[in-house]
Amino acid sequence: MRSPTDARPATGAQSQSVQTFRTRTETKLTATVEMAAPAIDQVRAEAFGGRMVGVLNDACLTLMTSVGHQVGLFDTLAGLPPATSQQVADAAGCRSATSASGSAR
Repeated sequence: MRSPTDARPATGAQSQSVQTFRTRTETKLTATVEMAAPAIDQVRAEAFGGRMVGVLNDACLTLMTSVGHQVGLFDTLAGLPPATSQQVADAAGCRSATSASGSAR
């Protein structure tokens, strides 16, 4: 068992950067420890951001391709001459993005 004279760090709600030690007379000695933030490699951070944008873009492309396949847009496109989005939507029995944003059918 430790004696009251042993110095020991406090735990619980106290900040990690502040350690409180108690002595035999129960006086508190507080020391603040300052830690330097690690340096950020800007080139690596920007590369990571670019990769994340690419991953999200690829995920959205995959989702939209799946939706297009499920509603038959690719089969419809295969049988149409060059057409507007409204003409493709009409041929597939869907609403185009331009008509969907204008009103609720």
